[in-house]
Formats: sequence, C-alpha cells, structure tokens
Amino acid sequence: MQYFFPKSSSPPDEGLLFHRIENLWHVGAGLFRKQLGQVYELQSRILHAWIQERRMLIHLRRALVYKPGVPASEMGDRLLAMNDIRIIRLKWKNMGSAEGLSSEDLLCRSLAVLTNTEGTEYLFKDGLDRYGDGLMDFLREEDMRIFMYYKK
Repeated sequence: MQYFFPKSSSPPDEGLLFHRIENLWHVGAGLFRKQLGQVYELQSRILHAWIQERRMLIHLRRALVYKPGVPASEMGDRLLAMNDIRIIRLKWKNMGSAEGLSSEDLLCRSLAVLTNTEGTEYLFKDGLDRYGDGLMDFLREEDMRIFMYYKK
C-alpha cells in the first residue's frame, strides 16, 4: 500500500518491492489459482506486464536523470526504450475484458488477493490512478502516439 501512497520522507524501493511481489505471486500460485479461478492466468500476465513496464520506466528515468545528454550513438537506445515502454503499456492495458473488467481492475484485484485484502480493490485503483498521474510526463505528447501504417 505504501507504494501507491508513499511518504515523501521514505519513498519505497521499487526494485525490491517488485521482486517481493513476483516472489509472493510465485510462492502463493496454488492458493491464488484457487481463489481467482479461470482468470488467474490473465491476471498473472497483467501483473507481470505491469511490473515489466514499471521496471523499464524506472530504468529510463534513471538514465535521463543521471545522464540527460547522450551522444547520438546512445540516443537510439533511449528511443528504443521509449518505444518498448509504449508497447508494453499498450499490451497490458488491452489485456483486460475478463468478466467485463479492465486491465486496471484485474491488476487491482490481483494486488488485493496478493495482500490478502479482498474488498479493498478500490484503494489499489485509487493508488494506481494517483501513481499513474504524471507517469509518462517525461515523454512529450507526440512521443506517446503509436502510428500503424498499412501497405496496400
């Protein structure tokens, strides 16, 4: 919960947190599979895709903070990283639709089951919304667009 509602004096260690979430999800897989039933696999994919996106964002943000200017040879790597982030975001955001729930709803349900706090999904949803505000602010609006061209 502290991840979504952090104290400014003690921000969470995201790398460690994601490692613990993945470990707990793996260790509790049997129990979670029973609790979640048919949507376990989908929720598992959404959770892992979301964690992958967060890790990629953390890595790119650190690179931008610690080394804002890069030579042209390294700029390609950053552009590829931005594209990867946009792709993974598009992927996990469109994984939903089980039981009429969005990907965010399924992610929040996974986090509630993971923390044994079923019924508090709305808190995770609120935290996810708050956390998502400004998440991609380091990218310009035009950098967030994905264009698909079809050849005839």
